[in-house]
Amino acid sequence: MNPSAYSDKIWKLFREPRRHGCFEAEQKPSRGRATTPASHAVLQLELLVAPDGRIDDALFQALGCPYLIATGAWLCAHVTGRRRDAMATLEPRLIAEQLDLPAVKRYCAVMAVEALNQALDDAPTVEAVSAPTAE
Repeated sequence: MNPSAYSDKIWKLFREPRRHGCFEAEQKPSRGRATTPASHAVLQLELLVAPDGRIDDALFQALGCPYLIATGAWLCAHVTGRRRDAMATLEPRLIAEQLDLPAVKRYCAVMAVEALNQALDDAPTVEAVSAPTAE
């Protein structure tokens, strides 16, 4: 039952958030984090990026409203299996449209892109992975 008139998509992603959690430290995930002081919301994103630039998996943790949790779940599903360079151009507008976020909740999409960009920046580049090590 949806007591607060959230859209079905938001409510389902909020109530059954897939890809919620953290990777084991040994997996060496790339991490990104976005916060907003106004609502005290936090979105943390972890990515497993393959040497070829493909995002193998993504997990999130969120502290915030149902819209933020739904946004984190959507983002992880959206980026998994896609190329890193393609996801570097993801814009908040697309997320807001896909989730039909109300204007007052569009900051959730902005936070998602901020966390994604930080995680992508934290991921090793193809050159760094393939560079020979000095002996």
